[in-house]
Parts: sequence; C-alpha cells; structure tokens
Amino acid sequence: MGSQPESKLSRQIMDALRRRGAFVWKNHGGSTMLAGLPDIVGVYQGMAIAIETKMPGEEDEVTAVQRRVHTQLRAAGGHVLAPCTSVRQATSWLATLAPVPETPPDRSTGRLGPSEQALRAARSFAADVLAGNRLP
Repeated sequence: MGSQPESKLSRQIMDALRRRGAFVWKNHGGSTMLAGLPDIVGVYQGMAIAIETKMPGEEDEVTAVQRRVHTQLRAAGGHVLAPCTSVRQATSWLATLAPVPETPPDRSTGRLGPSEQALRAARSFAADVLAGNRLP
C-alpha cells in the first residue's frame, strides 16, 4: 500500500478489524485482478466481508463497476460496507454483523438448512472471485 490518504485509511481499518478477530487483506488493483473488487476483503465469524474505502467527501466516487460487484457479493451472502470513510464506521458496522447459525442437515432428507447453504455458497463465491473465476 502506498502513502496515499485512502491507503492509510485502509490500513487503519484493517488494523482495527484484525483487533476484533477479523481476517482481512487489501486488494491491490491490477491487470490480473477482477475490476471492482472492494479495497478490503476478509472473513469475520465465518462471514465473507468486504469494505470499499473512500476518503470523507469522496463517498460519491463508488463506480458503477464497484456497485455491480458489491451487489454480486451481497447476492452470494457476503456483507459489504460501501463506502466506508472512517475506522469508527467500519468497526460499528462489523459489530452489527451476527454470525450465520450452523444448521444441521435435516435427518429425514440429509439436506443442509438454508443458513448453511448460504454460508457455503458465500464461501464458494468469494473463493471464485478472488481466484478470478467469476466476473461481474
């Protein structure tokens, strides 16, 4: 990460989320990365999380491509905060997330419950996006 103000904000947010038990990393844009991925991606209490950082006053600079990827992440069960302009906003948002309860398979059918299906789908989607196998 460079010394730009948004990079500094991303580092501060990641440090705060890590102190709260999240596993997060910074996405660095480039020719091999999916366009529109949020700046910060990770996992918190079994949930896929993603944060698009913007400096205060630049909240309207979320692009159409970013919004489309955010929508896809949410549709797959991920949690997205966009835009995020402060550490406090990020930590407050994180505190609102509740873990997806484990649902044992139905004994009569062996099928997974809805929350377990959603969790597995979110994990699979996140892995595919990060591997570049799914495009917006």
